[in-house]
Amino acid sequence: MSYPLRLAACECLHLSVVQRLCPGGAEYCDVNQMLFQWVMPPNSEPYHLVNAVLAALREFGIAAEFDSMQFKVRGARIGTLAGGQRESASLFLGGVYLSYDSDSLNQTLREPIREATTSLWAEASHPFAPEMIQDTLLTHFAHELKRPIERDTPRVEETRAAKKIEQTMLRVLESE
Repeated sequence: MSYPLRLAACECLHLSVVQRLCPGGAEYCDVNQMLFQWVMPPNSEPYHLVNAVLAALREFGIAAEFDSMQFKVRGARIGTLAGGQRESASLFLGGVYLSYDSDSLNQTLREPIREATTSLWAEASHPFAPEMIQDTLLTHFAHELKRPIERDTPRVEETRAAKKIEQTMLRVLESE
């Protein structure tokens, strides 16, 4: 398998490398990102998730748009959303940047990214803690999906589906 990452640089920076199950290139994740993952019925579209993220950003005074699997503010990427089919489910992975460390990211890539990026802390109209964006995202996800979301308590079906995907992923990574 070919990686767009410089694996030796990742090792030197003590960064784990994990292959995701969704399409897309390398995604750099660190503590300065608010990540989310959704397992949904097959052939689901992400528009509910997109609407929830855009509404949450608006609450922090950030006027963003969604284009080509990226959340953007004045053309600068502030987050991403990728999705794909995995067995009998749609899997969506996304995140928004609380802060963005392009220096560390570019050390890990074979070709540096020269794309414009920004972050919630750079764009927000007022300071906030990461828990505030997490709570706001959960509120908007619940509204858009039209169901309650209890923090840290997935439904039984969700737990079973996530466990099955995790087992499949571990088998795939072990065989490579």
